[in-house]
Amino acid sequence: MFHQPIEKFAEAGESVTLAELVGAFSYALDITEGQPAGHSVRSCWIGSHVGRALGLSSGDLHDLYYTLLLKDLGCSSNAARICELYQADDLAFKQGFKTIGTGLAATLHFVASKTARNAPLHRRAAAVVNILKNGDAIAQDLIVSRCTRGADIAQSRRFSDAVCNSIYSLDEHWDGSGRPQRLSSDAIPLLSRVALLSQIVDVFHPRRPAGRHRRSQPPRGELAGPRCCCGIQASCRGRTFLAWTVIAVHRRAAHPACSRRAGAASR
Repeated sequence: MFHQPIEKFAEAGESVTLAELVGAFSYALDITEGQPAGHSVRSCWIGSHVGRALGLSSGDLHDLYYTLLLKDLGCSSNAARICELYQADDLAFKQGFKTIGTGLAATLHFVASKTARNAPLHRRAAAVVNILKNGDAIAQDLIVSRCTRGADIAQSRRFSDAVCNSIYSLDEHWDGSGRPQRLSSDAIPLLSRVALLSQIVDVFHPRRPAGRHRRSQPPRGELAGPRCCCGIQASCRGRTFLAWTVIAVHRRAAHPACSRRAGAASR
């Protein structure tokens, strides 16, 4: 499934698979989304392991693979709108927004500190007040634009309905606080939940070079991400440590002494 040659390249005597092409394209999505290069590929590696642990079928693993690589397909659709509303660089804003806490105080601090930083005081105050007053509607508009555009592009490229629906529901949360449809629990496509978990693991637990300090426990507040957003544990019939097992594997993969074990795990 992953190694089907692309016809145009095959006619030219070159061997390029769809998986290779989409994997390379995912680096452009990382840049557009304000993520470190390779974020989508790392998320794909993590999510594929989660999918196998869940016992997904080969067809579902195929759809999960492309969902993970293309999860940010609509990320550029709201870039201009973010610049207009927050008067800030959209890439830096997106990157910072992913790491703030779930509480109101953390959100208010982020908005106040990032909005119109270089603008005159009266313009900055007006922008912040507008965001605080219409924050929910603004967030909904941005997420709808992103999710809809991503799903539409995937559909136009003839990816499966499962891939398109999973991209559309990427920002839904297990507790119903997500967007755009505020789905909850098992109403959220499983592939969307796996994709969200995978990107949380990569964002909050980046690979570190050997010899540098590694956190033995996630900082306060990070546990809330996988628990309330993804609901993987609740849907795995007792696999309560699955998410953090994946995190541990992800960390060990960056350590040379563990390269043999990491290689065995990826086969």
